[in-house]
Amino acid sequence: WFKSGPRYFTDLGVKARAFSYSGKMEAGMDIRVGDIIEMKKKHPCGSFAWKVVRTGADMRLECRGCGRQIMMARRQVEKGLKALERPGGSE
Repeated sequence: WFKSGPRYFTDLGVKARAFSYSGKMEAGMDIRVGDIIEMKKKHPCGSFAWKVVRTGADMRLECRGCGRQIMMARRQVEKGLKALERPGGSE
């Protein structure tokens, strides 16, 4: 009824935070709606810049070159991220 490892507390009915196998807390990047991100790979229109329209497990990004919107998994966005810019310089 209980599987070994730090990720399997759901069998006990307990909501637990996700821990990596190194024992440290997995922290996602602080990407907010309105941020401008630069990806490693460019869009077919030639632009590297994207505006974050929606956040969550999936993110909606708008191409700054042509205006096309796409949905992408947060993990893929964080992996392909090259630079992050906050409008107004707010932290």
